[in-house]
Amino acid sequence: MRIRGLCLLLPLCFLLWGCNDKDKKGLTEDAQKLAVTAGTALKNAELAGKVNGVLTVWKGVDMSGFQVQTEGSTVNLEGTVRDEAERKRILRAVNQIRGVEKVIDKLKIKEGASSSEEKSSTR
Repeated sequence: MRIRGLCLLLPLCFLLWGCNDKDKKGLTEDAQKLAVTAGTALKNAELAGKVNGVLTVWKGVDMSGFQVQTEGSTVNLEGTVRDEAERKRILRAVNQIRGVEKVIDKLKIKEGASSSEEKSSTR
């Protein structure tokens, strides 16, 4: 058991010992970029969760036909809604959520009445 542990530890020591300063700096920079990317993904997921949570309980909104995506403080709504009144309720609700600065509206009316083209509204 002791030899097996040594066999696993020895290559790790050689790997760390073999890193020069340039490699260490590269690894540090990569780790920092990864941390920033993970933080951004977490913030996007948090805002998307807020929007989905609000719309789920908002009266007169059926979320089965559209999706919510976020990037930073921008919310992208894409899919199909029942009618223009529902589309307006969705946009009003999303624009009231703290952290949302811009909404990109790609929602279309289900029955082909007056479908909305891609619109953008800024708070």
